[in-house]
Amino acid sequence: MSKQKRRFRRRIQGKVVEGIAMEMPDELKTFIHERQPDSVAVCICPICGAKRYINQAFLDFGKEAKQVAVEGVPPEYKEAAEKLEMLPRHKPCNAIMHVHPLSPENENEVSEQSRKPTTERLAEALSLANAPKEMIDRALGGFYDDFKSPLAAPTVQLVQDARKAGLMDIAKRAMNGDFDAEKWESDEWAKSPEGQATFREFLQGKHS
Repeated sequence: MSKQKRRFRRRIQGKVVEGIAMEMPDELKTFIHERQPDSVAVCICPICGAKRYINQAFLDFGKEAKQVAVEGVPPEYKEAAEKLEMLPRHKPCNAIMHVHPLSPENENEVSEQSRKPTTERLAEALSLANAPKEMIDRALGGFYDDFKSPLAAPTVQLVQDARKAGLMDIAKRAMNGDFDAEKWESDEWAKSPEGQATFREFLQGKHS
């Protein structure tokens, strides 16, 4: 049996800087999924588009940790250490998140740039997990999508298929809502002819 190739993967080269390590306080370990009054930046996963909001305390800790770390590295690594940026990692995708400062002027722009259809996010995650080609094709075709699937419960089917293929992490992420449609996808569907027809059918049935 031939092994499925992993798509959407890029190899990069990096340097290891000896002596850098930091322990993050417990109160800063959990990123917030919804924007809060003290949120100053949004972190976006380049693979799945997931968002995590962070406050100034998190950014200040990163700067302080970097200063402490740089002081402790050997002289030959100090120049490289000073150029490092402390960036958060999206653990489900094992990817470094992109940090975008928040402001009334650029929040909408960031939201537009970070939009990626759930079908594509799921297909990329399946590819990285070495999923069968049939599952990846189904994902791209909307078989597991909240609004495009012919199934009444596409997420349930995704969990079942993932478990059958031995993709326990995908199944867990699906149950946690990682592959649920985004709000902007729901809004676009509601404006579409299909969405409007569904609303009309619902209202007619309600008044009959």
